Amino acid sequence: MRFTRVIAAVAFCLTLGSSVEAQFLDMGVGARPMGMGRAFVAVADDASAMYWNAAGISQLRRLEGIVMYAPMYVGLNAKVIDSSNSLTDDGMALAYGAVVLPTSVVNVGASVHVFNTFLYNEYRLSLGFARFLGATVDGTGIGISGKFKLLGTGIATNQYVSANPFFTANGTSKQAITADLGLFFRATERLSFGASWENIIPADMSLSPTVTENVPFLLRMGAALKWPLNAFDDFRSAIDVTIRNNTLNKQRDVSLAAGAEVTLFQELLAFRSGFNVSPRYLDDGFSFDELTFGMGYRHTWFRIDYTMIMARNLSDTLGTHMFSIGLNR
Repeated sequence: MRFTRVIAAVAFCLTLGSSVEAQFLDMGVGARPMGMGRAFVAVADDASAMYWNAAGISQLRRLEGIVMYAPMYVGLNAKVIDSSNSLTDDGMALAYGAVVLPTSVVNVGASVHVFNTFLYNEYRLSLGFARFLGATVDGTGIGISGKFKLLGTGIATNQYVSANPFFTANGTSKQAITADLGLFFRATERLSFGASWENIIPADMSLSPTVTENVPFLLRMGAALKWPLNAFDDFRSAIDVTIRNNTLNKQRDVSLAAGAEVTLFQELLAFRSGFNVSPRYLDDGFSFDELTFGMGYRHTWFRIDYTMIMARNLSDTLGTHMFSIGLNR
């Protein structure tokens, strides 16, 4: 299958300690944002905003948290060699957790984001601060944020890694620190805009002491519009543009995401759909274009969300299934 070859190629590149362009991809978190096709930078009104646009956490008025898990590309059946040198099935999984604490001065958020396969893993630990400057009557105003991130990667040990002199000399893991800036602007009760500048501090993730491989700079920009359908139901639409500094081809990759959310019975139930068109990272035409469908249930102090993500070029898999649980007090 085409994607199996891609996974093998990426794993091979990683085990050679090559470009971080294959690492720290914008995989996205949270069943609700992903259900809206990744168009969330101008919505950013729950704890998953710590990933999409930390300025959005300035909107929160109660302690809020989220946990998420997603088995990725179910049915992929890629094969890898484990630590006992046996051929085994590989699987990719994405996990995320965040908590936001509002205070009288700033809102404080912390998050952990982990991507794991049998051969490779990466993580992002984040600490963010956001403040909202604006009116308290209609909620209009500006939110600003700063966020610090600790990035880390690791390569699992097998006979090929152990026998490779590169890893013997340089190790199999790397950490670096970078930072993000965020902006959230609520123009009216219904219309909002957002922007997030990510990896603004160079973070060199290369294992080689003679090569510098900084995590690519990322800029998200978006707009969201919400209007009532009636006294109990609402409709929200959002659109995002993401610009990624692609260090492989010395170009800027531009992607588009759009999505919608319908909430019923005073946000008790939610239905979502969206799509995104992203750049082609590999020369064989593989892209991360996705079509998403999601739903959610919200109670007074918790919410449960689910999203199915279908990638255009992965028709032989059962897609990615993302589950989130949110809590607030």
